[in-house]
Amino acid sequence: MSYLELANLLDSLAKTLAHNHENLDGEPLAKAASGLQKSATKFETILNDFLSGSDPSVRELEGLLKTPAKLLPLNPRLSPQKRPMVITSKPATVQVFGQVFVLLRC
Repeated sequence: MSYLELANLLDSLAKTLAHNHENLDGEPLAKAASGLQKSATKFETILNDFLSGSDPSVRELEGLLKTPAKLLPLNPRLSPQKRPMVITSKPATVQVFGQVFVLLRC
Protein backbone atom coordinates (compact mmCIF):
# COMPACT_ATOMS: atom_id res chain seq x y z
CA MET A 1 0.00 0.00 0.00
CA SER A 2 1.35 3.43 -0.90
CA TYR A 3 1.17 6.40 1.43
CA LEU A 4 -1.38 8.00 -0.89
CA GLU A 5 -3.57 4.88 -0.69
CA LEU A 6 -3.24 4.94 3.09
CA ALA A 7 -4.22 8.62 3.15
CA ASN A 8 -7.28 7.88 1.00
CA LEU A 9 -8.29 4.96 3.24
CA LEU A 10 -7.96 7.06 6.39
CA ASP A 11 -9.87 9.92 4.79
CA SER A 12 -12.73 7.60 3.79
CA LEU A 13 -12.75 6.02 7.24
CA ALA A 14 -12.80 9.45 8.90
CA LYS A 15 -15.81 10.55 6.82
CA THR A 16 -17.71 7.34 7.59
CA LEU A 17 -16.90 7.61 11.30
CA ALA A 18 -17.92 11.28 11.48
CA HIS A 19 -21.19 10.61 9.63
CA ASN A 20 -22.17 7.66 11.88
CA HIS A 21 -20.54 8.55 15.24
CA GLU A 22 -23.88 8.83 17.10
CA ASN A 23 -24.94 5.29 16.13
CA LEU A 24 -21.71 3.45 16.98
CA ASP A 25 -21.66 1.14 19.99
CA GLY A 26 -20.25 -2.18 21.19
CA GLU A 27 -17.12 -3.59 22.76
CA PRO A 28 -15.51 -5.03 19.58
CA LEU A 29 -15.82 -1.66 17.83
CA ALA A 30 -14.48 0.18 20.89
CA LYS A 31 -11.47 -2.16 21.13
CA ALA A 32 -10.73 -1.76 17.42
CA ALA A 33 -11.03 2.04 17.73
CA SER A 34 -8.67 2.06 20.71
CA GLY A 35 -6.07 0.01 18.81
CA LEU A 36 -6.40 2.26 15.76
CA GLN A 37 -5.99 5.37 17.92
CA LYS A 38 -2.77 4.02 19.49
CA SER A 39 -1.35 3.05 16.09
CA ALA A 40 -2.33 6.39 14.53
CA THR A 41 -0.70 8.34 17.38
CA LYS A 42 2.52 6.34 17.06
CA PHE A 43 2.53 6.78 13.27
CA GLU A 44 1.87 10.52 13.62
CA THR A 45 4.87 10.91 15.96
CA ILE A 46 7.19 9.04 13.59
CA LEU A 47 5.85 10.94 10.58
CA ASN A 48 6.33 14.31 12.30
CA ASP A 49 9.88 13.34 13.29
CA PHE A 50 10.64 12.39 9.70
CA LEU A 51 9.10 15.55 8.25
CA SER A 52 11.00 17.76 10.70
CA GLY A 53 14.26 16.00 9.92
CA SER A 54 14.58 14.73 13.49
CA ASP A 55 16.09 11.27 13.88
CA PRO A 56 14.14 9.20 16.47
CA SER A 57 17.39 8.31 18.24
CA VAL A 58 18.17 12.02 18.67
CA ARG A 59 14.75 12.44 20.28
CA GLU A 60 15.50 9.52 22.62
CA LEU A 61 18.83 11.08 23.56
CA GLU A 62 17.14 14.41 24.28
CA GLY A 63 14.67 12.62 26.54
CA LEU A 64 17.45 10.90 28.45
CA LEU A 65 19.36 14.13 28.89
CA LYS A 66 16.27 15.87 30.30
CA THR A 67 15.78 13.26 33.03
CA PRO A 68 16.34 14.43 36.59
CA ALA A 69 19.30 12.06 37.11
CA LYS A 70 22.70 13.64 36.61
CA LEU A 71 24.58 12.42 33.58
CA LEU A 72 28.33 12.91 33.98
CA PRO A 73 30.94 12.24 31.29
CA LEU A 74 33.77 9.90 32.13
CA ASN A 75 37.06 11.69 32.66
CA PRO A 76 40.04 9.35 32.17
CA ARG A 77 42.27 11.76 34.19
CA LEU A 78 40.29 11.17 37.39
CA SER A 79 41.62 8.59 39.78
CA PRO A 80 39.44 5.45 40.13
CA GLN A 81 38.27 6.66 43.56
CA LYS A 82 36.99 9.95 42.13
CA ARG A 83 35.34 8.53 39.02
CA PRO A 84 31.54 8.57 39.01
CA MET A 85 29.97 5.36 40.23
CA VAL A 86 27.42 3.64 38.04
CA ILE A 87 24.28 2.94 40.07
CA THR A 88 22.38 1.10 37.38
CA SER A 89 23.08 -2.48 36.41
CA LYS A 90 22.66 -1.62 32.73
CA PRO A 91 23.83 1.80 31.54
CA ALA A 92 21.59 3.52 29.00
CA THR A 93 22.86 3.33 25.44
CA VAL A 94 21.70 5.51 22.58
CA GLN A 95 22.53 5.12 18.93
CA VAL A 96 22.71 8.42 17.06
CA PHE A 97 23.48 8.39 13.36
CA GLY A 98 25.12 4.96 13.64
CA GLN A 99 27.29 5.79 16.66
CA VAL A 100 26.56 4.25 20.05
CA PHE A 101 26.86 6.40 23.17
CA VAL A 102 26.80 5.01 26.71
CA LEU A 103 25.21 7.23 29.34
CA LEU A 104 26.14 6.56 32.93
CA ARG A 105 23.80 7.76 35.63
CA CYS A 106 25.69 8.88 38.71
